[in-house]
Amino acid sequence: MIVTDGGTIVSPISAVLSGRKGNQSMKADSDQKPALSLDTAIARLERALGHLEGSVQRRIDADRSLNALQSDVQRLGEDRSQLAATLDEAEARASRLEEANRDVSRRLVLAMESIRSVLDDQRG
Repeated sequence: MIVTDGGTIVSPISAVLSGRKGNQSMKADSDQKPALSLDTAIARLERALGHLEGSVQRRIDADRSLNALQSDVQRLGEDRSQLAATLDEAEARASRLEEANRDVSRRLVLAMESIRSVLDDQRG
Protein backbone atom coordinates (compact mmCIF):
# COMPACT_ATOMS: atom_id res chain seq x y z
CA MET A 1 0.00 0.00 0.00
CA ILE A 2 1.11 3.55 -0.76
CA VAL A 3 -0.09 6.67 1.03
CA THR A 4 -0.51 9.66 -1.31
CA ASP A 5 0.05 13.30 -0.40
CA GLY A 6 -3.65 13.59 0.36
CA GLY A 7 -3.42 10.74 2.86
CA THR A 8 -5.35 8.29 0.65
CA ILE A 9 -4.16 4.70 0.69
CA VAL A 10 -3.88 3.09 -2.74
CA SER A 11 -2.29 -0.07 -4.07
CA PRO A 12 1.04 0.23 -5.91
CA ILE A 13 -0.64 -0.64 -9.21
CA SER A 14 -3.22 2.11 -8.71
CA ALA A 15 -0.45 4.60 -8.02
CA VAL A 16 1.40 3.65 -11.21
CA LEU A 17 -1.67 3.55 -13.39
CA SER A 18 -3.33 6.70 -12.04
CA GLY A 19 -1.63 8.76 -14.73
CA ARG A 20 -3.00 6.47 -17.46
CA LYS A 21 -6.59 6.97 -16.37
CA GLY A 22 -6.34 10.71 -16.95
CA ASN A 23 -4.98 10.14 -20.46
CA GLN A 24 -7.71 7.65 -21.28
CA SER A 25 -10.50 10.17 -20.79
CA MET A 26 -9.17 12.15 -23.76
CA LYS A 27 -9.46 9.19 -26.17
CA ALA A 28 -12.05 9.17 -28.87
CA ASP A 29 -15.33 7.29 -28.49
CA SER A 30 -14.01 4.46 -30.66
CA ASP A 31 -11.45 3.66 -27.95
CA GLN A 32 -13.99 3.44 -25.11
CA LYS A 33 -14.37 -0.35 -25.24
CA PRO A 34 -10.62 -1.09 -24.89
CA ALA A 35 -10.40 1.57 -22.17
CA LEU A 36 -13.24 -0.10 -20.28
CA SER A 37 -11.52 -3.46 -20.65
CA LEU A 38 -8.32 -1.94 -19.33
CA ASP A 39 -10.22 -0.33 -16.44
CA THR A 40 -11.89 -3.66 -15.71
CA ALA A 41 -8.55 -5.46 -15.82
CA ILE A 42 -7.01 -2.88 -13.51
CA ALA A 43 -9.92 -3.19 -11.08
CA ARG A 44 -9.60 -6.98 -11.11
CA LEU A 45 -5.85 -6.69 -10.57
CA GLU A 46 -6.39 -4.32 -7.64
CA ARG A 47 -8.91 -6.74 -6.10
CA ALA A 48 -6.48 -9.62 -6.58
CA LEU A 49 -3.71 -7.58 -4.96
CA GLY A 50 -6.04 -6.80 -2.07
CA HIS A 51 -6.74 -10.51 -1.62
CA LEU A 52 -3.02 -11.25 -1.84
CA GLU A 53 -2.22 -8.61 0.78
CA GLY A 54 -4.91 -10.08 3.03
CA SER A 55 -3.45 -13.56 2.57
CA VAL A 56 0.04 -12.32 3.35
CA GLN A 57 -1.23 -10.60 6.49
CA ARG A 58 -3.02 -13.75 7.61
CA ARG A 59 0.18 -15.74 7.00
CA ILE A 60 2.21 -13.25 9.05
CA ASP A 61 -0.36 -13.51 11.85
CA ALA A 62 -0.26 -17.32 11.66
CA ASP A 63 3.54 -17.27 11.86
CA ARG A 64 3.36 -15.04 14.93
CA SER A 65 0.85 -17.43 16.45
CA LEU A 66 3.10 -20.39 15.61
CA ASN A 67 6.07 -18.68 17.26
CA ALA A 68 3.98 -18.00 20.36
CA LEU A 69 2.87 -21.64 20.46
CA GLN A 70 6.46 -22.86 20.09
CA SER A 71 7.47 -20.59 22.96
CA ASP A 72 4.62 -21.98 25.06
CA VAL A 73 5.65 -25.57 24.25
CA GLN A 74 9.23 -24.81 25.28
CA ARG A 75 8.07 -23.23 28.53
CA LEU A 76 5.78 -26.21 29.22
CA GLY A 77 8.72 -28.55 28.62
CA GLU A 78 10.80 -26.63 31.15
CA ASP A 79 7.92 -26.71 33.64
CA ARG A 80 7.53 -30.45 33.06
CA SER A 81 11.22 -31.01 33.78
CA GLN A 82 10.98 -29.01 36.98
CA LEU A 83 7.84 -30.89 38.06
CA ALA A 84 9.51 -34.23 37.29
CA ALA A 85 12.48 -33.27 39.49
CA THR A 86 10.11 -32.20 42.29
CA LEU A 87 8.18 -35.47 41.95
CA ASP A 88 11.40 -37.49 42.14
CA GLU A 89 12.35 -35.66 45.34
CA ALA A 90 8.89 -36.26 46.82
CA GLU A 91 9.01 -39.96 45.94
CA ALA A 92 12.47 -40.30 47.52
CA ARG A 93 11.21 -38.58 50.68
CA ALA A 94 8.13 -40.83 50.77
CA SER A 95 10.36 -43.87 50.44
CA ARG A 96 12.54 -42.69 53.34
CA LEU A 97 9.43 -42.06 55.46
CA GLU A 98 8.06 -45.53 54.69
CA GLU A 99 11.38 -47.07 55.69
CA ALA A 100 11.43 -45.05 58.93
CA ASN A 101 7.81 -46.10 59.58
CA ARG A 102 8.72 -49.78 59.17
CA ASP A 103 11.71 -49.34 61.50
CA VAL A 104 9.58 -47.63 64.17
CA SER A 105 6.92 -50.33 63.83
CA ARG A 106 9.54 -53.07 64.23
CA ARG A 107 10.94 -51.35 67.33
CA LEU A 108 7.47 -50.97 68.84
CA VAL A 109 6.79 -54.67 68.33
CA LEU A 110 10.11 -55.51 70.03
CA ALA A 111 9.32 -53.13 72.90
CA MET A 112 5.85 -54.64 73.36
CA GLU A 113 7.27 -58.15 73.37
CA SER A 114 9.85 -57.09 75.97
CA ILE A 115 7.13 -55.57 78.17
CA ARG A 116 4.99 -58.73 77.88
CA SER A 117 7.93 -60.86 78.75
CA VAL A 118 8.68 -58.76 81.84
CA LEU A 119 5.00 -58.79 82.89
CA ASP A 120 4.81 -62.57 82.40
CA ASP A 121 7.94 -63.03 84.47
CA GLN A 122 6.50 -60.92 87.30
CA ARG A 123 3.20 -62.82 87.30
CA GLY A 124 4.61 -66.16 87.10
